[in-house]
Amino acid sequence: MSNDNFDLDKIWQQQDVTQVDFHLLKRQWWLMRTKQYVYILMDALAAIAMPIAIYFFPRKMSTFETIWLWSVFLLVVVWFFYLLWLRRFSLGFKSESASTTDFIERVKLQYKQNIKIAHVNKVLCFYTPLVFVCFFLFAYFGDSSNQQVLLRKAKLMLLFNAICLPLIWFWMHKREQKFKGLLADFEAHWDRA
Repeated sequence: MSNDNFDLDKIWQQQDVTQVDFHLLKRQWWLMRTKQYVYILMDALAAIAMPIAIYFFPRKMSTFETIWLWSVFLLVVVWFFYLLWLRRFSLGFKSESASTTDFIERVKLQYKQNIKIAHVNKVLCFYTPLVFVCFFLFAYFGDSSNQQVLLRKAKLMLLFNAICLPLIWFWMHKREQKFKGLLADFEAHWDRA
């Protein structure tokens, strides 16, 4: 009987063991976390730009335009905090005392959130022109004093939207597909380990 146990121990000790490259995982986590901080900084700068524009150009805007921009600014602030919430898995995580499993779970969760961020930004591309059209319709029928200037602004803004938003949608679609692939590769690699 002890001979059988000896044979099982010998077979068990001869099995291949996959070595976990903890440094690779930690580097991947560090890169992901750094990118998330850069994205947060870019989002914050975009949100801060609106009050700065309102501050420097108050005389060139009507009351309606000012109220509309402050309303859009509030929506942008809400959007900023929503994106911040989606990036939460990589922000407050202390890596000094984390185990390999903690790193793996955090990276998986952040990949899933990155997929969601790309998807909601794709959806946002459809609503952005609607916001601009509503703005120009209200301004046209509202308190806009110079309707020729307003029509020129509307044409420029809609042209800008017609060019940029499909490019942004395509970029977000590619990012969504990229993160789905990265998540699948990551899960395949680390579920084996």
